[in-house]
Amino acid sequence: REATPANLLFDSQPANLADVHSLLQEQRMVGFNGRQWLLAFDRTSKASAMDYASAGSAAAGGFALSGMLFWLMLSITNTRNFALRIADKLTEAGRRREEALQESEEKTRLLLDSTAEAIYGIDMNGDCTFCNNACLDILGYRNPDELLGKNMHWQIHGKHADGTFFPVEECRIFQAFHKSEPMHVDDEVLWRADGTCFPAEYWSYPQTRDGVGVGAVVSFLDITELRKAQQARLDDSENRYHAIFQGSPDGIIIANAENKMMLFANSAACQMFGYSEEQLITMTVANLHPEDTLQDALATFERQAHGEMPLAQNMQCVRQNGEYFYADISASQIIINGRKHITGFFRDMTERKQAEDKLHLIASVFTHTSEGIMITSADGTIIDVNDAFSRIAGYRRDEVRGQNPRILSSGRQGKEFYAAFWRSLIEEGQWCGENWNRHKNGEVYLVKQTISAVRDAQGKTQNYVALFSDTTALRRAVDDLARRESEMRATLYSIADAVISLDINGCVLLMNPVAEQLTGWSESEAHGKPIEEVFCIIDEETRAKIDSPAASILHNGDRRGMALHSLLIARDGTERSIGDSVAPIFDQNNTITGVVLVFRDLTKERESANIILQQLAIIETYVGLVALTDMDGKLIYINAGGAKMLGVNRADELKTNIITDFIAPINFGHTADKLIPDAVNDKEWNGESMLKRIDGTSIPVSHTIFPICDADGIPRHIGIIVMDISLQKKLQEKLLLSERLAVIGRLVADVSHELNNPLAIVIGRTELILSHIDEQSASFKAKLETILKSAQRCKTILSNLLTYSKTIGKTEGPLNLPDLIREAVEAVNYQYDMSAIEVVVNCSLPEDIGIIGNKDALLSVFINIIRNAARAMAKKGALTFFVAKGGEGHLSIEIHDTGIGISKEKLPQIFKPFSSGW
Repeated sequence: REATPANLLFDSQPANLADVHSLLQEQRMVGFNGRQWLLAFDRTSKASAMDYASAGSAAAGGFALSGMLFWLMLSITNTRNFALRIADKLTEAGRRREEALQESEEKTRLLLDSTAEAIYGIDMNGDCTFCNNACLDILGYRNPDELLGKNMHWQIHGKHADGTFFPVEECRIFQAFHKSEPMHVDDEVLWRADGTCFPAEYWSYPQTRDGVGVGAVVSFLDITELRKAQQARLDDSENRYHAIFQGSPDGIIIANAENKMMLFANSAACQMFGYSEEQLITMTVANLHPEDTLQDALATFERQAHGEMPLAQNMQCVRQNGEYFYADISASQIIINGRKHITGFFRDMTERKQAEDKLHLIASVFTHTSEGIMITSADGTIIDVNDAFSRIAGYRRDEVRGQNPRILSSGRQGKEFYAAFWRSLIEEGQWCGENWNRHKNGEVYLVKQTISAVRDAQGKTQNYVALFSDTTALRRAVDDLARRESEMRATLYSIADAVISLDINGCVLLMNPVAEQLTGWSESEAHGKPIEEVFCIIDEETRAKIDSPAASILHNGDRRGMALHSLLIARDGTERSIGDSVAPIFDQNNTITGVVLVFRDLTKERESANIILQQLAIIETYVGLVALTDMDGKLIYINAGGAKMLGVNRADELKTNIITDFIAPINFGHTADKLIPDAVNDKEWNGESMLKRIDGTSIPVSHTIFPICDADGIPRHIGIIVMDISLQKKLQEKLLLSERLAVIGRLVADVSHELNNPLAIVIGRTELILSHIDEQSASFKAKLETILKSAQRCKTILSNLLTYSKTIGKTEGPLNLPDLIREAVEAVNYQYDMSAIEVVVNCSLPEDIGIIGNKDALLSVFINIIRNAARAMAKKGALTFFVAKGGEGHLSIEIHDTGIGISKEKLPQIFKPFSSGW
């Protein structure tokens, strides 16, 4: 039969070894790649039981089989030896692999322990898998075993700074590997072994294996000292700038550019608007302006928020008590907590005429980036870099491997720098400092860098590890802060007001040039001297010396300014009227550390004020109207004579109006169209118009309108002088009327003579015809009677015209108004077709009422009105009469039609003699 080798090599638990009877089996256990293996050989016979009857043939065959088995045995032995040699080689390769792995782990451990940054690893449960020495040192642990296997969230991160519970679901370290996203955080705390916490900046990087998350690597820094240094510098700047803002005589308000909510207001702004700072910061800028100018004010705010209007002049504002005032508002943009805000400087122009102080509130927020890591060989060849390196330097990992770190050189460091660098690295094994590197795109950036040498047991350098972070933004922020401080100092030295800064003892620290000019002391001479020696003030009336207002602040925190009518005595004896404000300087503990004194020369302002008062006294006595408006026609000032002319008792009752509110409708369009353009074009406009009084009545006036320009010749206001010409107009109308009546008298005499004869014939013939009409011609008779009445009315009119001086209304008698109206309609119907006009008479008079009037005159009036209505309605429409009892002893008659009406221009003329509404 045949013997076959089966499965020479199995693992420690062979599952496929044949279940047969083995006549010959050799096996050996060998170790390979960390596992135990079974080397086996099996010769199997499948022959059936021997047939002793055929033993001879079997013996013959046995000899032949023995020869075959011998050679087969030899072949199997050689195969087994070959397999053993293969197993030995595989075992040796596994051992070398394990040694290389152990060496790599040792190098990684050396790398972790050589860095100054704390690093630890966690698995998917958050349990610590490794940590370096820096991690133990910062957290206050002695041995890695105190952290290994512990849940790092609850060990060092489970509480906020105030000790409150920090849920693991909100932990951004854990979110890094759960979301497979790197995390960078610098606004949380970590907890030491002794129970204390510290501000930390950390980076959490997710780790994966074959695309599956296995945990995260976390690195962190203790940023306690960095935060303290930043906060101290920011507090110092904030305190000084706050003192300057509070010391400004101008109102300063900071508001959010988006929602317009006010964030900050100084004491001058609070005094200007009549609110406390607590009230102002709950309001928006809309609360500072009156309702009628609110839209313009909000539009101006938007333009200033976009930098389109640095200065808005003559903005109308309103105080808490409802008083209006005008202010110039200059604005600048500032970033606070990443949001754009607007700083507004308010100067009350009712009292001050000088240019506003320019103050800036500066706030800086510094950000930090994670560190880049670069590993090189002893000869400086780059072996590996991390992702932060690529983000900072711009090079991918495959681009820098095998390169020299000189690819980052900016060329800014000289030979002396590198000599000190290598000396420190060789002698001390480490170098720390700042240097300039060059980005892949060519840009130069500043890094804070630590380079450490990794040495073997014999002290021979094997690798160098460089850890660095990009500090360009921080350096730029520091430079920007210094620049802004320089700009602030330059601003203080350039503003029109005098500024003196004092220390806690009341001695001079700083003076701007204006303060030098007003006091007569130079800054160098005044430095360190008591403020009383440099700033000497007396009462203008009593000549008594006044204590410095800075002393009251330093002693008891009283921030009141000096008394009114104060005189400053300069070093050379010159006396000047001044106004001032003072504000304390506080440190971070709210302790007063100094005082800022701001003052200005008021001499010229008082002289100008006196001249203005004299001129105002003259204007106030003027019997006509004298007014001052802005370029939109809004009233700024009106004299007492003008207020009386408009029908009010006090001029301030009109300050919410515009001048065109008092122009009667008949002249409004003409005046409004010419008022502003002519003023802008520097033209004086003289003319006449109707002035509308508060009670609705109008009076004729003559007026002169002219522009008032500033020093540059630009029109800023409009002046108006108005004179009442009512008496003159009445005299002119009487003269005109008398002339017309004289002409009509001559005309009537001629016309009456010519018309009386034909009318007499018409009346006589009509009466004759009526006397011969029988009862069957009733409709024809009614028409003849209408003709007779009309002819008789014409004769009466002619007779009245001849005796015009006696007036028509002298002949009176009882009347039936509804019948009289219907008679007038019938009379008009002969001249105009009234069939398409619906005539309605609504009479609500008592039946027993008696009406006395001139029938012919009223009939003439009704006929004229009905004729005009028919023309206005184009002989189609509705005509309605309303007759009701009016005032005592009078009736009210209202007539309405659906016609086109009378134009506004014609309305004032309809009651004048010989005038028409057409």
